Amino acid sequence: MSAGDVFWFRYDPRDTAQATGRMTLAQKGAHHALLEIAWSRPSCSIPADDDWMRRRLGITADEFARDVRPVLDTLWTLEGDPPNADWVSDWLRGCRQEAAQRSHAARTSAMARHYPDKIHPLKPKEKP
Repeated sequence: MSAGDVFWFRYDPRDTAQATGRMTLAQKGAHHALLEIAWSRPSCSIPADDDWMRRRLGITADEFARDVRPVLDTLWTLEGDPPNADWVSDWLRGCRQEAAQRSHAARTSAMARHYPDKIHPLKPKEKP
């Protein structure tokens, strides 16, 4: 399973309320939209390209400066050197790792339950 196959992440409103407590409603919405965009990308990050983000969010330059820039500066980390830099949320990367680990554990457990002899019905049996 690739990182892009993990389609869920743990969301606890208490975490979000603590992190975004002093933000406006528009900034909280921008943060959530950025999380969704980053989660859908295999790198779990957002390109550090303001125009790309504005087009993706469907907002003006003024809205970006007012609502998105403060969120990026507060809750996201810039990784890499321009022009290949990305905005990264450490919290979201942790969620990605946790989701991948849980998915792997569930898959391993299911295989052990359904195929206790480690013989999968679609795989040819080994000859003695």
